[in-house]
Amino acid sequence: MYSQAVVMQQSSDNPYSAVYQQYHSKSPEELVDSDYRNPNAYNSSEVDAILEQGMSAGTLEDAYQYWSKAAYTGSGAGFGPNADAPWLWAADNHFGYFVKDDINMGTISKLGQDYYCNILDWTRESSSS
Repeated sequence: MYSQAVVMQQSSDNPYSAVYQQYHSKSPEELVDSDYRNPNAYNSSEVDAILEQGMSAGTLEDAYQYWSKAAYTGSGAGFGPNADAPWLWAADNHFGYFVKDDINMGTISKLGQDYYCNILDWTRESSSS
């Protein structure tokens, strides 16, 4: 994977997979078995410590401050564009989904992806077609 340029897509409204798994340091052995999490082998003990604080936070709302700080620590480290920037963000996709009014999709993702993850739970609210 590291011998040529690779285009990857990653999206999630779950900070564990979108932030922690993408940017927490891994050993070379862990990178092989990591299902492409942190494929650029980003390694920062300062960011790791902040990510661990985020994982230990009492609530998701409390954790947001740590996810943000991990992007830019203030000392030049971090995974964001103002710091180490281990990823080149080449595109941002905005998806449009059209769903009939009588389909109840349950809880909708806050960031607009993974709409199909609960498709088995969708219900039709009326029998009209």
